[in-house]
This record gives sequence, C-alpha cells and structure tokens, in this order.
Amino acid sequence: MAKKIFVTFDPAKDEWHFKLSQSDQFAFCKAHNEAIYPVNNKWGKQGWTIVHAHLIPKRFFEEITKTSYYTVAPKKLAALITLR
Repeated sequence: MAKKIFVTFDPAKDEWHFKLSQSDQFAFCKAHNEAIYPVNNKWGKQGWTIVHAHLIPKRFFEEITKTSYYTVAPKKLAALITLR
C-alpha cells in the first residue's frame, strides 16, 4: 500500500487521527461535533480529523475507520470494503 497512513492514535491524549476527504470530514464532524473535529492547522484542511472514540457509538467509529481506509487505499484494495 505504499506506506499510506489513514489513521494514527495518540495514547497520551486518548484520541485518534483519521484521514478523510473534506466532504466526509464535514459529515462526520456535523454528526458528532463534540467528539469529532478537524485538526486545528493545515493538516485539518487536508482532511485530518480528531476522533474521541469513547464519546461515539462503536458502529460510528467503525464507519469512520472504513471511510478513512477507503480514502487512502489503492482502488483495488478499497473495493474490498463496504461503506455505509
């Protein structure tokens, strides 16, 4: 997969950082703005999004994970997952 990163975890802050398209970022943030929001710098404008998993339903976290993977994965691999 050419070392493409789609998610990182910061254990010190207990937060996940997902790479999303701008439209997906907007939709996820709108749904749970208290727990999901853009990174507060140029990375956020590129789709990097902070997620506090303990504040959202497990199913929603799974959808963010799939969507993020789909965003960066090669088309052949992305086609193997099912979104929403």
